[in-house]
Amino acid sequence: MKSSSRKNTPILIIDTIIFFFCLFGIYRLTEKSFLPFDFKINNSNIIVTEVPIDVHQIAVGDTIVKIDGKVFKYREETELYTDTKNVNDSVKISVLHNNQLTVSSLQLVHYYSLFEIIVITFVGILFIILPVFVLLKSNDKSAIYFHWANVCLAMVITMSVANFNFEPRLISILSHILFLFSFALTPVFFIHFISSFTDRIYTSYKLLLTFFYTLAIAIAAYLSYLFLMIVISSLFEYSKLYVFVYTYIFRVFLVACIITTLALFFHAYKRTKDYVSKRKLNWLILGFLVGPMAFILFWVIPYILYGHPFMPESLMHLLLVSVPVTITIAIVKYQLFDVDFILNRSVVYSIVLTGLIVTYILLFMLLTFSVKGIDDRIPAIVAAVFVAILLQPAKDKVQDFVDKKFFRIRYNYREEQKRFLDNIKGSNDINTLSGKIVDHTNLLIPIEKIGFFVIKKPENRIQILAHNGFEILEGRSIKFEEENLKTDLPFPIAVDNKVEPGVTIESADREVFKRWGMVLVFPIKSPSGEIHGFLVLGAKKSGAKYFQEDIDLLNTVSLTCAITIDRIKLQEELIRERIESERLDELNKMKSYFVSSVSHELKTPLTSIKMFAQLLGNNLNSSKSNKTNEYLEIIEGESDRLRRLIDNVLDFSKIERGIKQYNFKEVEFNELVKNVLLLMDYQFKMADIELSKQLSDSEVTIKADKDAVEQAIINLLSNAIKYSDRGTTVTIFTGEQNGFVFFKVADQGIGISASEKEKIFNPFFRSFNKAHVKAEGAGLGLAIVKHILDAHSGRIEVDSTPNKGSTFVLLFPSEA
Repeated sequence: MKSSSRKNTPILIIDTIIFFFCLFGIYRLTEKSFLPFDFKINNSNIIVTEVPIDVHQIAVGDTIVKIDGKVFKYREETELYTDTKNVNDSVKISVLHNNQLTVSSLQLVHYYSLFEIIVITFVGILFIILPVFVLLKSNDKSAIYFHWANVCLAMVITMSVANFNFEPRLISILSHILFLFSFALTPVFFIHFISSFTDRIYTSYKLLLTFFYTLAIAIAAYLSYLFLMIVISSLFEYSKLYVFVYTYIFRVFLVACIITTLALFFHAYKRTKDYVSKRKLNWLILGFLVGPMAFILFWVIPYILYGHPFMPESLMHLLLVSVPVTITIAIVKYQLFDVDFILNRSVVYSIVLTGLIVTYILLFMLLTFSVKGIDDRIPAIVAAVFVAILLQPAKDKVQDFVDKKFFRIRYNYREEQKRFLDNIKGSNDINTLSGKIVDHTNLLIPIEKIGFFVIKKPENRIQILAHNGFEILEGRSIKFEEENLKTDLPFPIAVDNKVEPGVTIESADREVFKRWGMVLVFPIKSPSGEIHGFLVLGAKKSGAKYFQEDIDLLNTVSLTCAITIDRIKLQEELIRERIESERLDELNKMKSYFVSSVSHELKTPLTSIKMFAQLLGNNLNSSKSNKTNEYLEIIEGESDRLRRLIDNVLDFSKIERGIKQYNFKEVEFNELVKNVLLLMDYQFKMADIELSKQLSDSEVTIKADKDAVEQAIINLLSNAIKYSDRGTTVTIFTGEQNGFVFFKVADQGIGISASEKEKIFNPFFRSFNKAHVKAEGAGLGLAIVKHILDAHSGRIEVDSTPNKGSTFVLLFPSEA
């Protein structure tokens, strides 16, 4: 509110100045003078129509020939002349009475009574306060045009033609000029205001507004010039020219503005599809019906036909208040009252009362002329009874007709949309969701039948979840052939004559829809394009068509429903994944426990086997055969190999659980490699693979976990043996390069394909080749090697060519 006030500060300052001018204008109106009798203009003659009791010089029906020796042909000329005088000033009246001309002197009286001044003050202030309130409360672009239109109208009401001689005279003259400009600009501001309700401003609109603004300013400027000439020169000819321009040019301009305003209004109403804007326009209709329409029916038309209005000016001012009040509601709080209900009942009762009055008159006349000599009271009573009997049926019939033809929907669009969407978003399963949509829709728009259908996956069959009137489809399903759809269903599918013209739909197959009693189908389609199901509606019970507002509301509901189903399915998927994850975690714990237990159980007998094989070897006499020594060596070598396999399984289990730890110490790298080669000597012999060594001559020190590095080298050498044929060579290199100590092993084995190169460090992955199928093990070696190198801030490099061999390089940061 504060930021809005600061933004509109210049306008509020202008409003304050105008407000004081309006107060001054009201003060001037208290001293506005006029003739002490009322009259009408008939063939350019002033005919007296009403005379106060205390005026005896004239009578009703007299003709006023001259006033102060001047002939007046228009009421405006007379009023303009009396405004040059003060209250209680005398004027000479030449009166033609019974064909005799007499001259009388009469004193001018107050034009407005105290009550009328109070009404003008109230209405004028209200016309200023309401637009200021709208300006502060609303950011709507129409608010600014509404503001100036009503401020100008307040100036028209309060600064009307009044005493020119009122002091200070300069301000009085300025007030009248402001009155002329505001009177000319008011209808143009209303044109601008109505044009703001269209969804787009056409170039022709801009040209039209420019034309009317220019014309309004030009007419007001010319009238102001003539007025100044009247005040300065006091020449009667300027008064006649002023009245002529005012009557035949300015009023034509006003009529043109009114017609343009109505045309733009109906154009805006026709083009507006949004219910919120339509509801605002309904408030404008109500304001125009009460204010301007009443002014035309009870003031303008009677004035033309009878020479006097059917209501006093003060009441007319009060009726005009409906314009700013209803427009304020339209802009600021269009839902303050149920305007549709008010309009509905106004139209209904107007039609009913008009029809019944006409019926009463016709029946009364028929009975009176048909039965000779009948007492007038009898036809009156009969007609009254007949009309009373017709009242309720006529009201019901007219109500139904008006509901179908004029009033599109019977619910508050925005409130129902919010309530609908809140209801949908609170659903946590599809069955509950479908029930809510069916119940709410059927309550909102009473329809003959409604069904919520979903597509069951993976069977791809349509099944009904909730319905009202589709009992025949309970327990049944229909094959959904998405590939046979003509379009991807971007719009609702409907029977053409069951929706209002102009609504965007896809035309339905009338025979299919008729067979199932369907009229309108909304695809429940998620933003990703997946169709979850359909919302199917039958005809409205009222017989009315589906309107744009119905389609907009249910389109929004269908989209929100699809998003909610996506959310429900995602939640269900996440729940399943969580349950599955918990199950896998449990299995993983069981597996780790099993592996750990079994591995430890296996290591105990292996340790015993190795120990007793070594003892047996130490106690053998040289007389024993070489065969026995060979067997003992095999037992000891296989025990070592099996122990390494078990160590790999145990280490990987620790890595999986994140509890693998490394003990870093300074290690002489070449010595570590030599020890590993001694351990692996047996496996190279058994595989009949030659081992070639090219070790660095210099001593190289690294900071590492000795056992982990040995395990990494053993795993690489074991892989080289596994994937190499008998009789081939495996070459070992060590050295330093670019701040790294490297261990390189090159084999002449089956190699690794490019597609497998990224996978070899994954646990349990092994490269198989049809020509080489002897590879054994658990497939954990390279995964453990990768983890060891990462822990040592090193890296592993691979270069391999299928059927030619592979080279693995371990790079450890140098201690130096």
